[in-house]
Amino acid sequence: MNSLKGLPLLPFHHLRHAFATLQIEAGEDLASVSRILGHSSLSVTADVYAHLTPVTQRRMAETVERILTG
Repeated sequence: MNSLKGLPLLPFHHLRHAFATLQIEAGEDLASVSRILGHSSLSVTADVYAHLTPVTQRRMAETVERILTG
């Protein structure tokens, strides 16, 4: 792909995907992300964007640790 000032030209959908993934990794609730993206249902957002990333895995592990250690 060609680039503009060193940045690759990507389909617009990639930006939406990055936005949704970053929001979910930051702990934003799925309903809010779904609403912002204009999806017809939560399941659309969950099926496409709510995959498990290293960031969300780490956050979940830290949550469990806090729960278990009081």
